[in-house]
Amino acid sequence: MLLRQKLLDALAAGRIGFVFGRWKTPALRLGTMKTAAGTVLVEAIEVVDPAVITADEAVAAGFPDLAALLAWLGASGPAVHRARLRLAEPADPAAAEKALGRRLDRHDRVLGRPWTRAALRLIDASPAPAAGEIAAALAFSPAEARKAMRLLADMGLVMGDAGGYRLTARGLSLARTPIGADAPQEERSNPAE
Repeated sequence: MLLRQKLLDALAAGRIGFVFGRWKTPALRLGTMKTAAGTVLVEAIEVVDPAVITADEAVAAGFPDLAALLAWLGASGPAVHRARLRLAEPADPAAAEKALGRRLDRHDRVLGRPWTRAALRLIDASPAPAAGEIAAALAFSPAEARKAMRLLADMGLVMGDAGGYRLTARGLSLARTPIGADAPQEERSNPAE
């Protein structure tokens, strides 16, 4: 299971400790996994009856209350699983930023042009642009622009609502980084030493 950036941020901040889902087979495995937030430890995964889920567990999963979690899970479907997890080791911020830069570069290469940082700078320069404005500025179709914004949202860089798209703090930092400054730097040694 790919943990979304929003969930990783909440986990790193200590706001959540559980993940719930309806899965035929658990979407997570016991043990550790490397993520942008650091090393996540999945301590337990179990099938649970929704009737035994507590309000505290719902809040620890990032929901405002038990009713919101139960509504999100729905009344039917595969078995409900509860996974208990925690951040075992925080990420090195410099390494995380380099990894994010490489991810953005990879998405640029897929389309054959540098669009990721251009999109972030466009959103920074325009107050809450809609998908149509972003599409026009980046020469995307509206569907491509929405897909691109979902991708940036999954990385924790933008947020979208009825009023348009806005940058998160992390997205704002990248948008205001001078071009090329976020590119990985080669380590060089002085041959005279």
